[in-house]
Amino acid sequence: MKSGIIKTRIMLIIMFFISICGIIYLVYGDNITDLTCSLVFLIISISFVFLCESLRRYTNGVYGIKGIIKLFTTSVIDDEIIDNYIKESLSLDEVLYYIENGNIENLKIETFEIYKNIENACNNNNLDELRNYVTDEFYNLLIAQINLLKTKNQQKIVEGIEYIDSYLINAFKEDNKIYFDMDISLESKEYIKNINTNEIVDSSQNKKDFNHYKMTFVKSIENKEKICPNCGSKIIGEATNNCNYCNTRVIIDEHKLVLSKIVLLGKNKILK
Repeated sequence: MKSGIIKTRIMLIIMFFISICGIIYLVYGDNITDLTCSLVFLIISISFVFLCESLRRYTNGVYGIKGIIKLFTTSVIDDEIIDNYIKESLSLDEVLYYIENGNIENLKIETFEIYKNIENACNNNNLDELRNYVTDEFYNLLIAQINLLKTKNQQKIVEGIEYIDSYLINAFKEDNKIYFDMDISLESKEYIKNINTNEIVDSSQNKKDFNHYKMTFVKSIENKEKICPNCGSKIIGEATNNCNYCNTRVIIDEHKLVLSKIVLLGKNKILK
């Protein structure tokens, strides 16, 4: 099933073609009646209104040539995918329930601390510590970036990280996992140093930046509630736990909240 934006593009092309044919007929045609003129102008008017409404809906009100270009270059997702996504979307209360956070402020602090711990682990080249805060896929990506710099005897350092603000922008559930995006703004100083001499490779990088990120976090929720195999009682807890009723040792394979992706949305130098 095609998305609404594709249908809109097709309709605009058809209406544009009909309008052009009507204008050509008015200019060069013979035996043109008032009814014909009225029909042509009606078609042109409808086409114009349809175009304006399409630009308002799909380009956030960007009109003119820029709006038309944006309309025909916007990436397209199938309606079926969009419908499935909406059905699986989560409310803030559901997100807080699954990650066992009391409120949104705790969530903001926890996600920021995860990012900060990741950067500290990379700064200290503590790869075992790094594994605790990222997915396997993201871990492999970070290791590839670290190793690439090592071939040049260089290391990326991120320090002086200070929290500014963040908010939840998206959340959904898929395959017994929850995914949610946090829009996070922070200050930090990033630079590349020489591993052997500890000298900064590019002195222009040794300045504090205002960084704006979209960070995607993930957590397994399959084993949020475990049943004791001995007495059948529900157990909620850490990776290993004892049943509160029969003291049977129970292994709970519940993933921690980890970072799976980070996208830099913007960077600005801070003048100090």
